[in-house]
Amino acid sequence: MEKDLGTKLEWVAAEHYNTEHPHVHAVIRGVRDSGEVLRLSREYVQQGIRLLQQTCVRARLAIARNWTGSRPNAVKLVKSGSPQLTGGS
Repeated sequence: MEKDLGTKLEWVAAEHYNTEHPHVHAVIRGVRDSGEVLRLSREYVQQGIRLLQQTCVRARLAIARNWTGSRPNAVKLVKSGSPQLTGGS
């Protein structure tokens, strides 16, 4: 997405295995690295992100074809695109 949008992104994602269908929630901070507001077009949200997701899933499935480990039964932090997450005071 950073390459598509031409900016660094701050984001966090979490995998969920607490339903019948494992899924991921992702949150992207709506500010470009220049400080301007980050705007995602409807088309990019509906089609561009889906295409990126499908590409990533296919790559992971190719790597993990023979993996037989068990899944956790909770929520797992996947990755954060922000090196400096700070809490409120």
